This record gives sequence, C-alpha cells and structure tokens, in this order.
Amino acid sequence: MRLDLMLQHHSPASDRAYETIPPPCQMPENAQDEFDQLLDTLYDATILTDHDGKVITANRRAFDFFQTDIHGLRRTCIDQLIAGADQTILETVLQNIAVDRFTLMQAYCVRADQSTFAAEISVTSVVRNGQLCLCFSIRDITVRREMDERLRIEGEAIRNAGDGIVITDTDGIITYANPAVGRLWNIQDQESLIGETILTLFPSAHGIEDAVNAAVQTGSWNGEIEAQKAENLEALYLQTDITASLDENDDITHLVFSFADITRRRQGEVALMEYQNHLEDLIHERTTDLEATNQELLHEVEERRAIEEKLREAIRQLREHDKSKSVFVSNVSHELRTPLTSLINSLENLMRGVVGKVPAPVASYFNMMLEDCWRLERTINDILDLSRIEKGTFQLVRHPVPFAPLIRRTAEAIRMSAEAIPLHYKICHELFPGFVDCDSAKIERVLMNVLSNALKFTQPHGDCSILFKEIRCADKPALACEVIDSGVGIPPALIDRVTERFFRVGEQVEGTGLGLAIAREIIEKHGGGLEIQSPPPDMPHGTLVRIWLPKLPAPHLMIALPEGDRTAQLHAALAQHNYQITLAHRGADAVQRLRDGHFAAALIGANLIDMSGTEAIMHIMADATIRNIKLFYLTEAPIHPEKAGLLQGFQIPHLMLGEDLTLLTNKMEIGFLPLSRTHNGNHVASVTAATSNQGGSA
Repeated sequence: MRLDLMLQHHSPASDRAYETIPPPCQMPENAQDEFDQLLDTLYDATILTDHDGKVITANRRAFDFFQTDIHGLRRTCIDQLIAGADQTILETVLQNIAVDRFTLMQAYCVRADQSTFAAEISVTSVVRNGQLCLCFSIRDITVRREMDERLRIEGEAIRNAGDGIVITDTDGIITYANPAVGRLWNIQDQESLIGETILTLFPSAHGIEDAVNAAVQTGSWNGEIEAQKAENLEALYLQTDITASLDENDDITHLVFSFADITRRRQGEVALMEYQNHLEDLIHERTTDLEATNQELLHEVEERRAIEEKLREAIRQLREHDKSKSVFVSNVSHELRTPLTSLINSLENLMRGVVGKVPAPVASYFNMMLEDCWRLERTINDILDLSRIEKGTFQLVRHPVPFAPLIRRTAEAIRMSAEAIPLHYKICHELFPGFVDCDSAKIERVLMNVLSNALKFTQPHGDCSILFKEIRCADKPALACEVIDSGVGIPPALIDRVTERFFRVGEQVEGTGLGLAIAREIIEKHGGGLEIQSPPPDMPHGTLVRIWLPKLPAPHLMIALPEGDRTAQLHAALAQHNYQITLAHRGADAVQRLRDGHFAAALIGANLIDMSGTEAIMHIMADATIRNIKLFYLTEAPIHPEKAGLLQGFQIPHLMLGEDLTLLTNKMEIGFLPLSRTHNGNHVASVTAATSNQGGSA
C-alpha cells in the first residue's frame, strides 16, 4: 500500500543517462570488513542493492524492521519491500545519483508477514567491494505521523472552538489568537493582534493584570472580566480562564487565556433584578389596596375566613408532605445507597474469598444478607425512579440490541434462585432473531421485577417459563417475552390494579408494591406495553405477564473478509437472520464504505488483501465519524492471549470462523449487548447457588 510517495527532485535530470555514472573506486580489501561493521552501527535500517533493485546486503536494523534475515532479503527486490516502488522510481533514483543528487521519499514498507509501517527513505550511492550500490536508508516514522496527526487534530479543535483562545508569552505579548477572538471583539483579522499585549483587549488594565498575576502565582485563575468591542466600544462581559504552561523545570513558558461571552447572561441578570424591584413595588401597592378592601369587608367574610384557614392548613400539610417525601428520597439516595453499595461489595468480596475461604454455614448467612441487600437496593431504585418520573427527569439511554439474548441473559441471572425453591425453570433457547431499540439496563430491571413476582407467588415444584413471540401492535411488528408461572394467580377484579403504585394483593405480602408499577412505566416510555392474564390460557391457575417492544429492522453489517468459502458461508448464515450485509475484501474499501453508509457493526477478518485486520480496526477507531460502530474480530484459529486481552480492553469480541455458524451468529448477537448491570451477571448465580434453602425474592 503506497503512502505519500514523494521523490526529492533538486533540479531537472540532465541529458546524461544513468549508464554514465562515474566508475567506482576500488575499495581496499582490508576496508571491506570495516565497511560492513560500520553498516551495522547505523541507527537507520540500511539496504544495499544493485542498479536493478536486487538486495545485496543490509544491516541488522533492516533485519529487525522487515522481520527477516539476510537470506530472506536477498531473495527480494527493493520494489517488494517498499510499497509503490517500481522501475520508474528506480530510474529516477539512478538519474539523481548520476548528477550527485539524493532521493528522499515517504512510503509504506512491507514486512515479511505483509504488515506495513510508514517510513522515510533516502537513497544515495556507495561503493562496496568495488561495486557501485544503491544505498536505501529507512527510518520508521510511524510515531511521528501519529504525533503529527494528533497535533493537527488538537490545532483544529482550538481553531474551531466557540470560545476565544489567546496564548501569550510571560510578558503578556500575544503569540496566538483563534478566530473566535475576532468574533468576540469585532476584529476583522485576529492575526493583527499578534505582537500586541493582552492589555489592549481590556479597557481596565487593573482587572486583567490582577488576573494574570494570580494565574502566575497559583498556576490558574478563572472569573469574570469586563472588556469592550473594538468598533462601538460596546460592553463585553467574559468568563475568563487563565492557565500557566510550565516547562520541565516548572518555569512558566506562556499563558493560555480562554474567553466565553456571558454578556447576555449579565444583561439578563440586570433586567431580572430591575423586574424584581418593580414587582416588589407592585406587590406592595396591591397589598396596601387589598388591606384597605379587607378592612371594609371584614364583617362579611368571617365565615369565609374560617374556610380559608382550613384550606391554608390543608395546603401547608400538603407542602409538608411533599417536602417530607423529597427529604425521604434524598435521604434514601445519600444516606442509604452509599453504605448499601459498600455493604454489597464487601459481602461479594468475602464470598469470593478475598480474606480466605468462607465456611459453608457462613456462606449461607452471607447469601441471606446479600439477598436482603439486593432487595433493599431494588426498593431504593424503584423509589428513586418514581421520583424521577414525577419530576420529568427520568431518562432512557437507548440503543439497538438483540431482544432474545438480552432477555435470556437476565433470566439466567436468577436461574439458581428459581431452582433453589425448587421450581421447574425453563427459558426458550430456540433461534429467535430480532432487534429492539431500548435502554437495556432498564429492560433488565423490568424483567427482574416480573420474574421476582413469578418466583415469589409460585409454590415449590411449580413451573416458571420464559417464551418469545413476534406479534403485531397497532399494525406494526413487535417482539414479546411471556413469563408464565403456575402460582396462586391474581383475582380477576384486581388484574387492572396490580400495576398501580404501592398496590399489593393479599394480606401480609412482602414488597413495596412498586415492581410492576415501575415495569409498566418503563415499558410504556419505550413505546411498548405490559399485559397480564390470570390464569394463562389452558391453565387452571397461575399468571402470564407479557412485555413487548416495537421491532427494529435487522441492522446493517459490514463483513470485511477475503473472497472464499468461509466468507460465502458467513454471508449466507447472517442473511437468514435478515441482516443487511455489505461485503468488502480490502481494508481500505471497508473503512471507506463504513464512512459512506449507516452500519451498526463491522466484522473484520484478521488478514485482508491490503492490510491486517488489526490495522483496519485502528483506522476505524481513529475516525471520529465511525469509531462508535460495533466491531468484531474474525480469525480462523485462536489468537495470542496478549492480543485477546487487547481486544477485550477495547470491548471488541473475538469470533472464530471455524465454529458452527449458528453458534457464531449467537455469539455475535450477544456481542451487541452492553455490559450487564444485574448484580454482576453470572456472579449472582454463583452466590445464590449456596442458598438452596432460601428460595427466590420479590
């Protein structure tokens, strides 16, 4: 793959052909070994070739760069080591040498494993063993390119920032001002400020001087400073941040000023203050008039006054009640949640054996404590969510997720609790494709609340099943999950009330009566629904709870793999799930297509035609427009643990093409799911396994 290939032409080539290169001088025999030893001491990778580009020898640095030895290099030509090099380039190199010029280029170099790295290459001629050779000096500039790109991005961010940015030296002389500074001060060309002092931007030098002195003494300063626009001397109020930049000796090298326009806010504050003063005067005037009127009507409104007193008392009590509720919610959030979280973490750490192996009787008590802590945590979350819903601050973080894997993961988290009652606990594991747009953590809570009720009201040796269906609601497709239990059921007259807040069926029932109410609120905010039947169809008793969400079209996938049977088989397997699929056999083509289209995920093969899969992934992650696309890494064989750890750190699942395609598809869909927040996922099962005599909790 060719990158920025540039030849340094100092002057047009002369009419002399490169065959007219002056004859070489004979190197003394005793100097040959010294020459080769000197070659190995060079920092840059150095390769000597003949005029046809065939490798003659190289230094050790070249062996490291190209991951091969001298025998491997001697079997190649330079155009195989430098991407984009061809006969025309060799001819130009020889022409430059003929007129005592060197050639400088930037290109990608190709290693023995076909991976590439960016390099800066200079070409000249040397005499070795009486033979005039082409000398290629190669320097790896990968890090330099990355730094240049980083500096370019940061520079663009500063230039395009909405706030004004000014940089001065330690004497306050402006060395840089971004375009936003010109807009703030109505200066046509902010470059004209270069060389001026920062004091020229402020009418009151005292204010800016104090701010600068404070920044120099403490390292930073922020506050409000008044300035004036350049043309009409209009007042300009700025929220100012000053930061002192230090060198390695902690000496200040320059100051960075950030200015945000708060003029409208200041004007609004002044207007608000004036309005408040006017309002107070108006209230005082009207109060005086009302007092006079009240005196005249005093004898006629005695009875009404008594009623008003009762009404005021009722209002006061309502306010006190509302205040008490707010204080209660705040106390739950700040006084209970923090120590409760600490208690849960401590118990889980003890169960993991952080301080030693836990005896079985102690583990049983720990599990009971954890169950109670989780029950209290769910109650706190329910109360906080209800408070947020009432205030209108309840928010959903929605994203497309596969419906069935999300439900299965949540249902599996409490399998051990169900089997410990014991119940016949069944989860449908048949292939059930389909995506929904939801807040996965909230939907997990909905299912947890529904399953908790099913476990709580089902007698030992009863049944609890989780099924999947595709239904139509309002003539649109939807995906549904049905939780069916063989428990005591719900009286028909109370079915419509069980989703009301704080409503509980029966006497001396555990719980707050918030579970189904929260579930219904969350599902309806997703545009879905929660339906209850008791008893379920064809059952004498029990309850069926159905939750459904609108179905999304299958997401658009990019498959970047070389042509072959594996690619065709994977394409066919995913097409059966109604995925929209785009194929790309080259890494550069895949990256460009991702930029041009709307893709939910990309499956990147380890070895593409023009680059490695890792390089393609780095290109994708470096592009802000596509870095949020879900990535999967495909290989034919297991990968090195170090590479697996790197992929895991970037949350990129690894899939193996050699696996059963149905299993591979299921793993890919599970990869769409975000990390579970349901008590650390599988850890719940391992903890509750030791409490077979405890049963499930609501």
